[in-house]
Amino acid sequence: MESSIYVCLLSILLFCHIIPFTHSFNSSFQPRCHDDESSALLQFKESFTIDNTIYDGCYPKVESWKLVKGERGDCCSWDGVQCDEETNHVISLNLANSCLYGSINSNNTLFRLVHLHSLNLACNDFNLSQIPSQIGRLSRLTHLNLSFSSLSGQIPQQIFNLSRLISLDLSRYYHGLKLHNPSFKDLVQHLTNLKVLHLSSMNISSKVPELLANFSSLEFLSLSGCGLQGEFPVDIFQLPNLKMLDLRHNRHLKVLDLQSNNLVGSVELSSFLQLKKLTFLTLSFNSLTLITKTSTNASTPDFLVLGLAFCNLTEFPRFLHNQDMLESLDLSSNNIKGEIPSWMCSISTNSLDYLNLSHNLLTGFEKDPAVLQWATIRILDLRNLEKLRILILRSNGFFGLIDRPQTKGFSNLRVIDLSHNNFTGKMPSTYFEMWDAMKVINASLMTYMEDSMWPHDWYNPFTNYGQYDYSMLMYNKGLELEYRKIPSILTAIDFSYNKFEGEIPDIIGNLQQLYLLNLSNNLLNGHIPSSLANLTELECLDLSRNMLSGKLPPELSKLTFLSSFNVSYNQLEGPIPRGNQFDTFESNQYEGNKGLCGAPLKKKCENFEASPQERSNVVEDNDTGSVFKLMIVLIGYGSGFIFVWLLGTKSPERNTIGL
Repeated sequence: MESSIYVCLLSILLFCHIIPFTHSFNSSFQPRCHDDESSALLQFKESFTIDNTIYDGCYPKVESWKLVKGERGDCCSWDGVQCDEETNHVISLNLANSCLYGSINSNNTLFRLVHLHSLNLACNDFNLSQIPSQIGRLSRLTHLNLSFSSLSGQIPQQIFNLSRLISLDLSRYYHGLKLHNPSFKDLVQHLTNLKVLHLSSMNISSKVPELLANFSSLEFLSLSGCGLQGEFPVDIFQLPNLKMLDLRHNRHLKVLDLQSNNLVGSVELSSFLQLKKLTFLTLSFNSLTLITKTSTNASTPDFLVLGLAFCNLTEFPRFLHNQDMLESLDLSSNNIKGEIPSWMCSISTNSLDYLNLSHNLLTGFEKDPAVLQWATIRILDLRNLEKLRILILRSNGFFGLIDRPQTKGFSNLRVIDLSHNNFTGKMPSTYFEMWDAMKVINASLMTYMEDSMWPHDWYNPFTNYGQYDYSMLMYNKGLELEYRKIPSILTAIDFSYNKFEGEIPDIIGNLQQLYLLNLSNNLLNGHIPSSLANLTELECLDLSRNMLSGKLPPELSKLTFLSSFNVSYNQLEGPIPRGNQFDTFESNQYEGNKGLCGAPLKKKCENFEASPQERSNVVEDNDTGSVFKLMIVLIGYGSGFIFVWLLGTKSPERNTIGL
């Protein structure tokens, strides 16, 4: 009961706040009202009884309405009555919370007060009467409040005569009032000047008319508990003067888009989860603090689209645990800390198309997944994952340009495989600059990174070669190989089988920790940069099947660990470098380049003279073998945390990715 009192008082205060005080009165003169209006008010009073129990604190204003014996009655001085200074007509009647009890019908003398501008009968008890059709006679009304007054039945069509209405409050009848025929759409078609519309708990049971989005002056809109159906017109959120919107308890609502509305404050997520038919909810790009206390056992809607970006979340909402139909999920730009829970990787595995977890404070997985289970993923936003070390997106049909990084660009990345997709444009040189972990060759630093992962396993004799417990497929030495263990010091770039074009960026030469570089089967052109000679740890270099031209840089012969080299089917010319590893490569690794000459090809270099670099090289027999080969056969131990995303081969759909 107390809550009803507070809501009733709030309704009254709001109504009073919006009534313009344009009719002030001189303290020394009070106009006398017209006799017919005075009589109408007295008869109105007699049609009701006073019941002080209707609402606690109600005050019977009409008890002051009486004629002084022998004098003409001045209704303008009566409690709740206001008259026009010039015409003396009654223009405002405020009997809110006045303890009135009884039925109201079309014969009521209230409807003789045709000069009324404002009528407030809120918080009385009209005994489930219908709103009389005679309400249409009060065509001068700009403010009408009949809330919390126990009215019932269909809203009469005659209410459309009140075309001057600025404020209409018919709220809180708990489905006693209906707006079916005429409908909600009919209402807004006729009352086009509304600034305030309160219809909460009215039985509407229809869609919100799109016409409402044209009410540029609308400031307050309350449609809670109205049984709204279908999609909510998103253009309503663009209304320039809208200050308050209440859509609670509409259990048939399916689509609710509140993004980008400068909304502020705290809101309980549970208030939205009560909308059991809701499938589309976006609260993103506001300044909300979303409070999530819902348990995993709570009954929730089956969402298709859920946007909760910029909602100040500090954890993954637990209700997501039961979401099996999500197609789009945006949790970006929150304050979600710690590990990604195991259950998070199992939600909506057959439907999720878009996932954005960027710009949070994630530290890893509760249980590291070898492969992500979202088979239908098309857009995956990985920005701001500062601890990401392995990114494998091969064979997914991704297409388009790789945009410039908007964050730090994965400075800890050590392995990236984008092969067998349809990426286009130039190589992402800006990213190469940011991949600091591929530049590290300091052995002591690497040992520290590995030791810190498993400090309790110091008995292991292969501490410096700790391995991540993941497998992957990569092209190495002309073969597709499966690495069942990924060495912790492996660094690799595989961009093969795409449509990258332009020149190979010189900046790749700064990635001195690289062991594998595969840029084959693209549309690359220009010269092979001599900076690749700086990749002193490189074991596999595949540049085959591009449109590269010019000479092979003789400096490449300094790559003493290089065991696999392929530049076949390009447009290269000139002598093949000599010395060191280059004396071990076979002719098929150079075929398809008509301009190349020198061993191991049969074509001699008649017009080319060996460079000083080539003449100074000597063949070295590397008895110690490749460091990389050694690492592959080691049986290491599992890492601590490594942030890994693996997307397995799938049907060649056209997918996009934002890095």
